[in-house]
Amino acid sequence: MRLLRRLWFYIWPLPITLLGLILAGMVKATGGDCNRHGNALEASNGEASRLLWLINPWGNIEAITLGHIILARDCATAARLRSHEHTHVRQYERWGVIFPFAYLASSAMAVIKGGDAYRDNVFERAAFAAQRADVQADAKATTRAPPVQPRPEHLNDLH
Repeated sequence: MRLLRRLWFYIWPLPITLLGLILAGMVKATGGDCNRHGNALEASNGEASRLLWLINPWGNIEAITLGHIILARDCATAARLRSHEHTHVRQYERWGVIFPFAYLASSAMAVIKGGDAYRDNVFERAAFAAQRADVQADAKATTRAPPVQPRPEHLNDLH
């Protein structure tokens, strides 16, 4: 049963993933990188920036998720936005082929309510929350106090 559910998470967004695979192939063919991270394929460098511009010439897209494919400007951007984009992968697994329509509907509702189509989109808010949590976890990991070193033997005699 668990295998069928996992398989469904790949089949349900498959048409969108296939579109993403075409774009990932274009990135790879132009000298870009394709690397698997978790249950997604990340395509970056090469002509990724140009493809992102073609997807939305009015905005500054750093990365986009299409099913199980993440297209990012470069490897550093892919790493920085990994938790954000992988949240979108999980959203595609839940919503499947209707996710793009639900995403657009959420953007429209945000605008109707006087908000921003991107920042106030419920799907983006979830992705930003995951990204913030990831950054906070990294900050905690890097700010931990160093382990206490034992006192050198010659200092023990001073007491």
